[in-house]
Amino acid sequence: MTMTEQKLRAVFRLDAASGALMGAPLVVFAGPLAPLLGLPEPLLFWGGLALFPVAATMLAAAATLARPLVLLVVWGNVAWAVACAALMAALPVTGLGVLFLLVQIAFVLAMAYLESRPATGGEMAA
Repeated sequence: MTMTEQKLRAVFRLDAASGALMGAPLVVFAGPLAPLLGLPEPLLFWGGLALFPVAATMLAAAATLARPLVLLVVWGNVAWAVACAALMAALPVTGLGVLFLLVQIAFVLAMAYLESRPATGGEMAA
């Protein structure tokens, strides 16, 4: 699959937007969400807050397509997926919490895959 620079930039912008859109309700509604998801309130709050500089990094990657930024975002997404899986294993997450984490795992791994595609060909960038 060949991905044009324009499409690759759009993928990074989508990832950034999704991070910001996820971060806002996590910060604002961490208290009410914690018992519904079976996740600690501070984890939701600080995790949500962390998504804003992450989104800014993704926008920088979209603007420059600089290899170090691209790799940082790709491996950051992989790390987020691993962290979500670890949370499911370590905490008494509710059914809704499992769904919440599984959706994140699927999304960030899909983003990592798409973002790791170079603009000029089909081989992996990482």
